[in-house]
Amino acid sequence: MPKPLTKEDLERMSKAGCQVPGCQHDHPQILYIHARCHLGGRIEVSYTGGDGFLRIACRECGQIIADIAVAEKRPSAYALAE
Repeated sequence: MPKPLTKEDLERMSKAGCQVPGCQHDHPQILYIHARCHLGGRIEVSYTGGDGFLRIACRECGQIIADIAVAEKRPSAYALAE
C-alpha cells in the first residue's frame, strides 16, 4: 500500500498549484485528483470499514491513485461545554 496522504499532504499539494505542464487555467489552491493511466477516465472512491482510509482508484484498470487517511472525530467546543 502506498503511503497514505494526510491533510498536511493535501494542503501542501493544493498550495503548489497545477502541475500540468502548460496549463493556463486559474485554479489556485484547488487539488484535482485523477488517474494518470487513463486521463479523463472515471475514478472510484471507496472506504472499507475499520481501515481508516479512502481509496481512490482508476475505474478503467483499478490502478491505485491515492489512499487518504481519514481523521478521527475531534470533540467540539460544544461537546466539552455540556
